Amino acid sequence: MNLETPEPTVLIVDDDESTRFFLRIAFEAQNFIVAEANSGPAGIQSFEKTSPSVIVVDYTMPGMDGIQCCEKIRALENGQRIPIIMLSGNADPNLFERARHAGVDRFVIKPADWIRFAEEMRILVDAKSTDTES
Repeated sequence: MNLETPEPTVLIVDDDESTRFFLRIAFEAQNFIVAEANSGPAGIQSFEKTSPSVIVVDYTMPGMDGIQCCEKIRALENGQRIPIIMLSGNADPNLFERARHAGVDRFVIKPADWIRFAEEMRILVDAKSTDTES
């Protein structure tokens, strides 16, 4: 652990407890601090409190879907530059396009290899922090 730079935080927004569990284990193995929310509105509140380095949001959630959650986060002052990754079991190309227009940076089809996914997110966050330090 680097004492000069705090570990990055990932915000996982998913109504499925088992998905959050597996993602939490995978991200903690990559030394992320993990924040979780079980709905879109809770995810927005958590975003404002935690200032995460990356957000992982499920598409299908009751009340507010992942696209609506992403749009609301992107509208916030600190929400424009944060990487947002959307998860979905739906591979519909129209959904990909809607997500892209909402500001989603990457779309991952479930089920996925969560350990590899967390490794890739660590590389992304490390590269982004190196870019901002230059």
